Amino acid sequence: MNPIIEHALTKIWTNPKQDYQAIVRPAQVTPSYGAVNRFHYSYREYGLPEDGAKFHVYTYGGYWIENLNVKINYDQWYHLPKLMKEQGFTLDLYTIEGYMLPKYDCWISQLRNGLFLIAVKDRNHNRFTLGTKEIYARTYINAWYSISSDSDKLEVLHFDLENNSKIMACISAIKELQAKEGHTWLIVNGYFFDAEIWNGYIDGAIRSGERVVSEILEKK
Repeated sequence: MNPIIEHALTKIWTNPKQDYQAIVRPAQVTPSYGAVNRFHYSYREYGLPEDGAKFHVYTYGGYWIENLNVKINYDQWYHLPKLMKEQGFTLDLYTIEGYMLPKYDCWISQLRNGLFLIAVKDRNHNRFTLGTKEIYARTYINAWYSISSDSDKLEVLHFDLENNSKIMACISAIKELQAKEGHTWLIVNGYFFDAEIWNGYIDGAIRSGERVVSEILEKK
């Protein structure tokens, strides 16, 4: 190999396998109303992550999972927060308007035939109905990044803010994480909020009677 090219590949981060983000519009494989327990795709039947719950399933098609820098076994569903904590893998699902789906609702699977699947648990979203609108998937890939200690972990905490006590529990969790080393991100109803100043209010009003989802992402 040309020594200049070799130097660039190994020393200057121009290796195409390093540090890039993939943004894909996955195809929806379940009906607009979702599926419960099992779904059919390409003349085959597949199980869903949880029995009795409604899911919407999307696919990249055939995809080499190592391109996402995540190690999973074939034919199993993996909860996204667990992969984020154990392997540092990250996946953002969002609409064209930028509304982010809760990571707590997401599972991924790689089938032996190469099919890569994303299952999203159904819930009532304030701004759109899941299954009726296209979503986008973003991953950040860094093949040199690996989880080697507790200080590298990504933590996801999820709250359904149904009442004031849940809101206070969420605020308490934010403060607890902020007291630790690392950075804390806050997503409320699909959009980022400033974790330093958020106090349970949106647009100046307490969210009484409104379905609210909050997730805290902590990079330790």
